[in-house]
Amino acid sequence: MNLFRLLEEQAARGLTITIRWWYHEDDETMLESGEDFAEEFQHAQFLLSLIE
Repeated sequence: MNLFRLLEEQAARGLTITIRWWYHEDDETMLESGEDFAEEFQHAQFLLSLIE
C-alpha cells in the first residue's frame, strides 16, 4: 500500500488530510507529477505550491 492511498483512506474516514506538493517554477516534471497525483484524491486536500 502506498503512502498516498493510506492518506486518502484516512481522509475518507473523516480525518482532515492536507498534502502540499512543492515544486520549482522551472521544474515541469514535478508540477506535472503533482497534477497527476492530485487527480487521485477525492477526500484529502492536495495543494500544489510554487517554491519562490
